[in-house]
Amino acid sequence: MLRQMSVFLSAWVVALFLIANARAADLTVGSLNALHLGWGTTATTKSKCDQIKVLMATVDILFLQETMQTSVPCTGLGTGIQQDCSVMKGASSYKEAYCYVYKSSKITVIAYINASSASFSRPPYAILTKVKVTGKADKYAWFANIHSVFGKTVKPRQDEATAAGAFFKSLTTTTYGTITVPPKGFPVIIGGDWNLAVTNKKNVYQTGFKWVDPVANPTTAPEACPDNDPTSLTTKGAPSSPYDHLVITGVSLTGDATCYFTTNSLSGLGWRQNVSDHMAIYWGVTFK
Repeated sequence: MLRQMSVFLSAWVVALFLIANARAADLTVGSLNALHLGWGTTATTKSKCDQIKVLMATVDILFLQETMQTSVPCTGLGTGIQQDCSVMKGASSYKEAYCYVYKSSKITVIAYINASSASFSRPPYAILTKVKVTGKADKYAWFANIHSVFGKTVKPRQDEATAAGAFFKSLTTTTYGTITVPPKGFPVIIGGDWNLAVTNKKNVYQTGFKWVDPVANPTTAPEACPDNDPTSLTTKGAPSSPYDHLVITGVSLTGDATCYFTTNSLSGLGWRQNVSDHMAIYWGVTFK
């Protein structure tokens, strides 16, 4: 399904849309490649952490890629904000951790699982959670975090995206302890920096993302947002490549009609110089 993206409105309009989106949805999920979070000077880290704090005022859970240690080096992110990180991952001397920053009033982490190292340079890290939903019973859901290899050609990215689709589907029936698998499987949200667009400019699902086509995959009926909108930034702060995406199980979740990417109150150049070479993305989702 084609999803609308909103980008680079004035900061207060973006904030207004995000707040409205968060109130309408059961859960607001975000993702950010934080560009070597924890490396560099104290001031560099503080600049990144300040923007993560702003994001956490809107989202319930934020997927972080490129955390350069096994904890998020930020303090004062807000009352009840907790984190969960993977081990350091990487097939070469370069390694990074996947982290989740989340509101403990909304989300409880129950268990975790790593994707197979045979299929990924940095295997996705997934957490099983219990989510509190206003007016509904608590829901169990899996969140999975990914930062695909870039490689010298596009094929390694396509291969990892295909493998991520298999991992995504496997999580729908992966449980822990005495938790019963729901009739339609667990809701799953996988997101991060894929270094690849979901669809081409004609809205055709690309190699690597055929599993996201809901018509061809009715068991999970995935939905993605954004599909093919630039979310990385050039050195001058201009939108560049369509690399960042969130994908949900459409059989158990409904994504809001609009998802967002933003640089908070910063200009594109300000964000690029002080935070990351990727914008943050957000999407409100509702449990069926």
